Amino acid sequence: MTTPAISLHRVSASDIDDLLAYELRNEEFHRPTSPIREGGEPAPEERRQRIVNSLSAPGRAGYVIRIGSQLVGTIALSNITRGAWCNATMGYSVDEQWTRRGIASE
Repeated sequence: MTTPAISLHRVSASDIDDLLAYELRNEEFHRPTSPIREGGEPAPEERRQRIVNSLSAPGRAGYVIRIGSQLVGTIALSNITRGAWCNATMGYSVDEQWTRRGIASE
């Protein structure tokens, strides 16, 4: 399988609009593996604020996966522990249109 050239970079403020669009576009597709939210899914502005807040959250690091300028996936490191026990929990998601194309295994 040939995968297109992908890039991975740390989430920054310039990614916020793309991340919001990614979440909205993939809401139904990611629902089975997403946390259950009381009261349903938040409004877009609440989602935007959550993304902004996550940029400076301690013990976390977020990355975006792009093909060209298109955001096709995300990677999140949480529970980051430094020192003698370097450790983290990793989660990832891939855009529904890009599943089964080797994006996550690249």
